[in-house]
Amino acid sequence: MDPDALNYDPNAIEDDGSCQYPVDCEGLTSVLISVGGGSYESEVSWSIGGFSGVVGDAEACLEDGCMTFNMYDSWGDGWNGNTVTITSESGVLLTGTLESGSEGTLSFGLNYEGDCGPSVTGCTDETALNYNPNATEDDGSCEYPVDCEGLSTVMIEMSDSWGDGWNGNVLTINNQDFTIDSGSEGVGTACIDLSSECIAVTCDGGSYQSEVSWSISDGDAILLSGGAPLMEVLATVEVQKTFMVVQMKQQSTIIQKQL
Repeated sequence: MDPDALNYDPNAIEDDGSCQYPVDCEGLTSVLISVGGGSYESEVSWSIGGFSGVVGDAEACLEDGCMTFNMYDSWGDGWNGNTVTITSESGVLLTGTLESGSEGTLSFGLNYEGDCGPSVTGCTDETALNYNPNATEDDGSCEYPVDCEGLSTVMIEMSDSWGDGWNGNVLTINNQDFTIDSGSEGVGTACIDLSSECIAVTCDGGSYQSEVSWSISDGDAILLSGGAPLMEVLATVEVQKTFMVVQMKQQSTIIQKQL
């Protein structure tokens, strides 16, 4: 009901405390905080330097020095693919997410070159596929292009219908493991010998298995798809050679060359 507010509603008869005012950053540094890009956005919230918000864009005025960005998730399963990016006139100051749990923090320096406390973990190798330019400590998560010389490259596409990762389930293709740690989607590549007598594929080991689905393709056709646990004859598919999926035991299948 305040006519000085940015969102003044002349038809309002009762103030609900939602008034928003222009941000005066005199003597401080203006930053733009952008949060979003994932699922279950209603669970996400954050705070920093006396400012707080939810998914969307917000402007904040901060003092120079070490800043801590606090992340919250009301469900307690991380931000489900939502991320935060904080920028100023000088460029990107911070990008990150809450991988799991209900709370977490990220630290960065604002017009400050000193050590700002907890390090940002991630892949620090610039040659890796998932290089994180903001990481200050390598966490061993670096992923590299797969060299399949002498073998065939297949693409693995993984989905989780609830959006909280695979909850411990793992897809294994000839001893190569794939999973979704968090979020609703994941991809990977594997090297296999399509001329082999058989290719072992399993998917098991976790909870909420009804949420799990995946497919294995060679770029032209889906070779195999399913969920967890793997326990049924799935399909017969035509690729460069003919393969037949046969049941081997309750939680394991084989792709076997049809003679």
